[in-house]
Amino acid sequence: MISEMIYKPRKELEIIAEEEYKQFKYVIISLGIFPMAYIENKFEFNTLTSAQEYAIPHGGFTYHGKAYWNDNDKSTYLGWHYGHKSDFNGYDLVFEQNMQNIRAKKWTTKEVIEEIKNVIDKMITIKGD
Repeated sequence: MISEMIYKPRKELEIIAEEEYKQFKYVIISLGIFPMAYIENKFEFNTLTSAQEYAIPHGGFTYHGKAYWNDNDKSTYLGWHYGHKSDFNGYDLVFEQNMQNIRAKKWTTKEVIEEIKNVIDKMITIKGD
């Protein structure tokens, strides 16, 4: 299941991708204002700091925990978001006359998937299969 990221001027949680790559589950969630990416913590990193040593996604890992979007999924995930200063934020749609982030990056679902795959590939290469 893959849907396109649609930026909105309000928070609205929606799963826009849920797939598997090289036996790692991954999920992309749209908050409406920006996307967030999660990969299964198959190497069982205990902290975000230990995960950062192996692969640094966009802005670094900001989440380590259970799948809050799915009570039935007991896996732990590492996650990051695309809501940094250099990223487009859907709230900017409210202020179209004064858009400070007009040149900020709008991430597509396809681009987020590419980054997810790159992070997984780096982890496999460095940490081992």
